[in-house]
Amino acid sequence: MEKDKSDASPLEALEKIKKAEEKVRKNIQAAHEDTSQKIIQDAQQEAERIKKKVLDKARKKAQKKKESIVERASREAETTRKEAEDEVAVLRKKTETYRKKAVAKAAERIKKYLKSGEV
Repeated sequence: MEKDKSDASPLEALEKIKKAEEKVRKNIQAAHEDTSQKIIQDAQQEAERIKKKVLDKARKKAQKKKESIVERASREAETTRKEAEDEVAVLRKKTETYRKKAVAKAAERIKKYLKSGEV
């Protein structure tokens, strides 16, 4: 009977070792899965952070470009307005000169008509 006990003991020990090894394998597998999940989660968070940073930078760049375009358009509009005002002033002077000549010519014709009755 003692022989059975001594034979059983190594078998029991082997079974316990196998169970312990299986438990360790499962723990290792779970650790790998947890680590993989953590790595994936960290990568996603990093990607979001980078995406936000890039979008913020792009927004700022677009805003600066917009402001630059608006400023340039405003300057060009002001220049065009001044040129138009100058052109209007020149046209008014010419018109005034021609108007005076036209009035003088019309007055001369009226005088002539009144004196002679001819146009």
